[in-house]
Amino acid sequence: MAIVVAAAAIAWQQRSLARLARVRPAGSPAGANLAVAQQRVGELERQLAQGPSPSTSHPAAAIMASAAVRQLQLRVESARSRESIRAAYGPLIHALALDPATADRLEGLLLRQRLAARDALSAAQAQGVRSIAGFTAAVQEAVSHEDEEIGALLAPTGFAQFEAYRGTLPEQQTVARLAARLASSATPLSDDQQAQLVQLIDRMEPPSYHQNQTFLSLIGMEDAPLTPAMVGAAPAILSPPQAAALQAVETAWMAKAQLQQALRARTPTGSPATSP
Repeated sequence: MAIVVAAAAIAWQQRSLARLARVRPAGSPAGANLAVAQQRVGELERQLAQGPSPSTSHPAAAIMASAAVRQLQLRVESARSRESIRAAYGPLIHALALDPATADRLEGLLLRQRLAARDALSAAQAQGVRSIAGFTAAVQEAVSHEDEEIGALLAPTGFAQFEAYRGTLPEQQTVARLAARLASSATPLSDDQQAQLVQLIDRMEPPSYHQNQTFLSLIGMEDAPLTPAMVGAAPAILSPPQAAALQAVETAWMAKAQLQQALRARTPTGSPATSP
């Protein structure tokens, strides 16, 4: 039974690594790390295909194998988080004209910050915190050191731009989804339309969401909520085909929100939901 479970976990990890390898150039340091991880997955798969040997059937060996799988899983999760951060902050890195070394340093700090924020969120939940104010305070304290380092890295002007960007990151992610949907169509979104749509969503958000944008960005919330009122106002910015695409994005967002609501029903009351 343990072998079957381990095989399923490794198969999932191999698929995740393959997707990441297609995103990152193979010649980059991150691509090299993924290639090493993929090779290790292959080795473990070959071991599993040969079946349990007398040595691996020993409880101590099984524990070691399980630990190896967990370490590989953590490497995959870290790589996925790094890719998510690169996609989210790529436009800002481009706007700041950061050189590759500085951009890599910023991505590393943002990854550390996201992990610290999520750890703080989990710790606060375990300690009985149930209010958004309590969660926000815990997360802000946890990420303050990384913010100081980011400030030193970007200098005052760059850090001010970073904070403004982070404050509307979920809205930008939502608009980016629409832009990706329309990219190969006859009516792609212009840069001006994207900027206007981010402002519209930001302006029309529910107050409870709007007041916690930075907190939601820190824990990795992937997109902002779309409401019928936003979709109704969008034709002032979008063409009819673009507005229809936004309606489809709203439908997908609602389905995701319903799933998160079902998941929240299984967690302690008042615990905030996060996106992976």
